[in-house]
Amino acid sequence: MSSFDIVSEGPLSCFSQVAFANRHRLRRIWLITPWVTEIQGRDDFLSMIVEASAASKAEMLVLTRPPRDSWHLKALQVLKTALKPVVLYNPSLHAKLYILECNGFRYALMGSANLTRRADRDNVELAIEFRSSYESRVDKISSMIQELIIYAGSLFADENARITES
Repeated sequence: MSSFDIVSEGPLSCFSQVAFANRHRLRRIWLITPWVTEIQGRDDFLSMIVEASAASKAEMLVLTRPPRDSWHLKALQVLKTALKPVVLYNPSLHAKLYILECNGFRYALMGSANLTRRADRDNVELAIEFRSSYESRVDKISSMIQELIIYAGSLFADENARITES
């Protein structure tokens, strides 16, 4: 089964709720966003993503800009302490893409929202979510998710993506 939908309110809450609902079958989480905000409590979307990843011991791949602001640095430190993700930095990153790879399910959210509280609650944002229970290219949606996973992998392989901020 595959589907897609437009998300115009709380796109990051939507992503984190899907991650949390699938926490026992998560294999990999991709977070590709220029900015990440720190956790603000147990119900915060980033907290839910961390909890979902920890429950399944899912691999987490984070691509972001090098942190210049303390809130961005704190958020990455929380992720690194809690989960030991692969974190790469690309100073020219502008893409926002969030992917969940689970046993028997894949989900992608692509749109305008950074991984910040303002993007989830205050800003006018737009995203498209893709859901598929297929891991192969059996239909247009599962093909699209596969293409987004390939694209995400290429961003991590890009020569501008670095392990450290320097």
